[in-house]
Amino acid sequence: LRAGDLDGAFDQPRVAIAALERFDATTVPDGVGTRIVAAVEAGSLEPMPAALQLVRLCGEACADTLRDWTASAESLPLDRWSRAHDRAAAGLRGLAELGRDEGAAKLATAEARARGHAVYFDPATGCVRCHGDDGRGLPGFPSLDGSPWVHGDPARAAAVVVHGLLGELDMPGGEHFHAAMEPLGGILSDAEIADVLTFVRQSWGNFAAPVDPAVVERARADLPTSSTMWTTAALLDRYPLDRDTLVSADHDESGVFPWLLGAVVLIVVVAAARKR
Repeated sequence: LRAGDLDGAFDQPRVAIAALERFDATTVPDGVGTRIVAAVEAGSLEPMPAALQLVRLCGEACADTLRDWTASAESLPLDRWSRAHDRAAAGLRGLAELGRDEGAAKLATAEARARGHAVYFDPATGCVRCHGDDGRGLPGFPSLDGSPWVHGDPARAAAVVVHGLLGELDMPGGEHFHAAMEPLGGILSDAEIADVLTFVRQSWGNFAAPVDPAVVERARADLPTSSTMWTTAALLDRYPLDRDTLVSADHDESGVFPWLLGAVVLIVVVAAARKR
């Protein structure tokens, strides 16, 4: 196999990935990494499969490129989703694959992904019924692939799954939906919801930190303000997309920091009261 075998392939994303799969780290021709990056920048190759090929073929040599892709991750609000978000998510995934700590989000365990996959593809209650095998949504249903709603603060997506969602929904690319997401909190456990959200957040073109069941537990206790289901307006007021990013510092997926902070405040208040 030669570099010439890739001529013309980068104009067709699926052909390009199939062609790249024919190489490995020992046979990849010089300059292929540069061609992958150029294809992503030109918009002819999707960032996530490109990032995974860079990691597979170039290893640590691609770390700087992936870091460049993630440079804007903290400054891109989720309500203005663009290709820059897709590229940043791919960079974060690539860094996680390389085991780099600066990637912010860690890879889920194979066991967690398998459990989430099982919940997603359950024919009776799974997300696949509306969002499809590829996460891009059946007709009339929004895509989960490249969705701002599944990135950032996991409490937002957890609230949707537990309590359901009703209302107008604007998605990337100018798509508009009238959301009617059924509540699954009475069917799925906190652990099952955490697993399926983790699966969605680390599938297709998405990449965000795994979800802890404690996040779902809090979402279950945080009841919708005016009905049994969340409306899009009320939920966005509670968890604004315009103040959240791919690597938002405003939340903690594990739920440990908010609990710890609350405990510290309680101790301080009690100690102050005893001194009086």
